[in-house]
Amino acid sequence: FLSFFLSFFLSFFVSYILLYILYYVLWKTLKIQAYVFFKEKSKLMCRYLPFANDYGSNQICMNLDNGKIYIVYMDKGELDQECFQYLANDFTEFLDGLSEESIDE
Repeated sequence: FLSFFLSFFLSFFVSYILLYILYYVLWKTLKIQAYVFFKEKSKLMCRYLPFANDYGSNQICMNLDNGKIYIVYMDKGELDQECFQYLANDFTEFLDGLSEESIDE
């Protein structure tokens, strides 16, 4: 009975470890591929930290070089400087400029 229990426990433990390693490797690979895809889409996005998006899935980002807030229109094709629209000098100014009114109204 003891040998059966040990062999079962060992096979279960080894299987668990292998599954965990496989999951970890696949998860890391997928995350890296998503980052590389986004980074290759536009080198400009490396300098921006997205923290929100609007109803059209456009990214609201902070420029990491100067702290200014921009909206990035993601549906204009190739991301270039024309896709970036300035919104505020800093995060506080951005928050102060928000309102409850909808653009659609």
